[in-house]
Amino acid sequence: ATRLKLHEIPVSLRYRHRVFEWLEPYARVAVGPTFVHASVTENSWTSDRLQQQGYGFRGSAGLGVEFLLPRRVFRKRGAYDGSGGFSLGLALEAGYAYRLPVAFDDMKQKTPKGNGDFEKQLPQGSVNLGTLEASGVYYTIDLVVHF
Repeated sequence: ATRLKLHEIPVSLRYRHRVFEWLEPYARVAVGPTFVHASVTENSWTSDRLQQQGYGFRGSAGLGVEFLLPRRVFRKRGAYDGSGGFSLGLALEAGYAYRLPVAFDDMKQKTPKGNGDFEKQLPQGSVNLGTLEASGVYYTIDLVVHF
């Protein structure tokens, strides 16, 4: 069995344009680091036998639209009719994300924690699983809160 964990911390810039009180299309660009952890295990093993971590960078661009409940729905009676207040809704976005390739060419076993000295003397080999190319089209459905 194999496992791949990919964590990203994007910083994004978004431009949105209000068409109606309930409809806001937008464009977004984002950049940030990518942290990847790959492991290979066997059902009879108690932990990940082979593992490696990798780091990379990502950039993305997308177009989306937000569907919002009108802010007046959440205002108390008699409150002003300005643009402030609370609202929530749903956002749909699609775009392309480019990620630098991450190489998994040195997957190794963890150092054994056993009490026997013979385990620590075993030679540690490595396995080359190649390079991960994780760029491609993405789409998201998000819950949106404005206040």
